Amino acid sequence: MRTLFSLLMLSLLFTGCTNYSFQPQDTAPQTEYDKMVKSQQQALTEQQNAVLNN
Repeated sequence: MRTLFSLLMLSLLFTGCTNYSFQPQDTAPQTEYDKMVKSQQQALTEQQNAVLNN
């Protein structure tokens, strides 16, 4: 039972981290996923700036 739990936790850990990369923040997006994340981050930054300026 302990082995099953350990294997389950390891599989969740490794499959949950497949979309992360260790690239510098100013790297141009290379995949569609990266492009979506970049546009969402920019939209969030704009929203935060709009709230702080009011």
